[in-house]
Formats: sequence, C-alpha cells, structure tokens
Amino acid sequence: MERMAQMLGLNASQKSKIMAIITAQRPQMQAVAGNKSLTQQQKMTKMRAMNEAGMKKVNAILTPAQRQKLAAIVERMRGQMQRPR
Repeated sequence: MERMAQMLGLNASQKSKIMAIITAQRPQMQAVAGNKSLTQQQKMTKMRAMNEAGMKKVNAILTPAQRQKLAAIVERMRGQMQRPR
C-alpha cells in the first residue's frame, strides 16, 4: 500500500479510504478462494468481478491524474504477468 500511495501521490484521506476498501475486500476474496463447491473458473470469475468492483471504488477516490497513473501501473503489471516464463 505504501508503494502505491507514493506512486500515485495519495493524500492521507485517500490512503485511509483505499485501505478500508482493501481491508473489506480481503475476507470476501479469501472466502471465495476457500470455497470448495466452486470450480477454479467460477472462483476466478467471482474474484475478477470483486476486483473490478473494488477498482471502481478506488477510482472514485482518485483524481483524474491519479487514475491515469493507476491505469498505467495496472497495464504494466498485466504485461509482466502475461510474459512467458
């Protein structure tokens, strides 16, 4: 969180609000991950939807410039994750 806060230039209020979103989302994600009745695909679909909902909440807190920076960071991370190993 600290690294993201520095990269985006978050103020204390933004940081606190975003941390609350992340903290609230974590147990929900863990519950989905641990749900043995779901297939792996169902888990991924649910987690992706939860992540997108969380990102919408985060984006509502950010300034336009911070949203642009975050979008660039996310794209860079996606590129790194898709790179063959």
